[in-house]
Amino acid sequence: MITKDIKSYLLNNYSNYLETISEMSKSDNGESLVNDERKLYNFDKITEEIYTNKTPESADSLYVSDKRVYFVEYKSGFKKRITKDNFDKKQMLCYKDNQTYCEEYGKLFFKNQKREDKILRNSIQFKAIESYMTFMEEIMPKSEDDGKGKKLVYCVVVDDYVENMEDILNGLAGKSSETNTITSMRQSLSRFGKTPKKNYYYDEINVFSPYEFKKFVTKNM
Repeated sequence: MITKDIKSYLLNNYSNYLETISEMSKSDNGESLVNDERKLYNFDKITEEIYTNKTPESADSLYVSDKRVYFVEYKSGFKKRITKDNFDKKQMLCYKDNQTYCEEYGKLFFKNQKREDKILRNSIQFKAIESYMTFMEEIMPKSEDDGKGKKLVYCVVVDDYVENMEDILNGLAGKSSETNTITSMRQSLSRFGKTPKKNYYYDEINVFSPYEFKKFVTKNM
């Protein structure tokens, strides 16, 4: 169905995929990353309907306002209960004498956590690219909306509120926090933002804690 604008097109064709943020932000254990009953489009399901064979990666949610198109990815798995600051060195005691520390165990433990984080970041990057391609190639052409004047916004919500508070405090103190999740995620996604020499991908990229995202949704959606 060809309609005058993208908002009408989505409503006419995919209204059955409107779901609450609480539902779409559920992790594998069934817990919602963001508890909010506002409804956005389930972009995963829209993408699955569009592609009948091989389904590309996609952001979890999609929302269109008069001036902006929001893609939202909810990603759990970054929040670590064990960090280098609270790691109990007793866990590194050698099982043979229960006195000698196995330093290599600690190194491998945190190396594995970094590898898991990298996998999560790569997944988010793929979703940014392929969500953009699906929207621009499969959805926009089916409406009469030329997209002019609409900004594309990619939002990532991660389960790392504690580190984000550290980021804020360090920022106020004029210090760098390049190692925490919020900051490193922003850096890894910066390549997908528009520049004077690259007029594609996203006009704006945001990385939020769940608390920050709720405030953002209240203001913008």
